[in-house]
Amino acid sequence: LPAANAATFALQATAADNEFETAWQDAVNRVLNGQQEPAEALAQAQDEAQKALDDAWAQWDEED
Repeated sequence: LPAANAATFALQATAADNEFETAWQDAVNRVLNGQQEPAEALAQAQDEAQKALDDAWAQWDEED
């Protein structure tokens, strides 16, 4: 069990947590399906996640 715990991680709650999770899961799937190289897929996921966060924070700021 300790070895399994060493390989676990958790995602922090964010204003766009669903979009963030989708971005990295889609990146993994693109690599596994041979559609992208890992670095390219992660760069795309980073852009998608950052856009989702920026949009969510902008919406939150508008509500204040």
